[in-house]
Amino acid sequence: MVVIAEESEKSPLITLDGDVLSISGRSYMNDAVDYYRRILNIITDIQTVSLQVVVAMEYFNTSSSKCLLELFKLVRKKAEAGQKASIVWKYSSKSPEMQETGEDYRDLLGGIPFDIVQED
Repeated sequence: MVVIAEESEKSPLITLDGDVLSISGRSYMNDAVDYYRRILNIITDIQTVSLQVVVAMEYFNTSSSKCLLELFKLVRKKAEAGQKASIVWKYSSKSPEMQETGEDYRDLLGGIPFDIVQED
């Protein structure tokens, strides 16, 4: 497993383990676009047969939300190009708004496997 970005009070832990990119924690930094640009570049450059993005966020702000959507669109683009790609959205039963957010993303994206999983 490679740690791409260490978790901090305001930024998520991002790891790459084979073909699984995981994002977890909180994301409410002021420079979300710059922060996620690095992740988008990694996903663009990654040359794997399949790619799964697993997201388990506790909280994120509006600018982070937009960055996550861009990341998901990039994953969808890979799927449309013939690469096996999927998204797993994990949420806590204590956070029904995160379940709703995952459903919103899934509805916006269409055309890519997008699983919403309660974890507790």
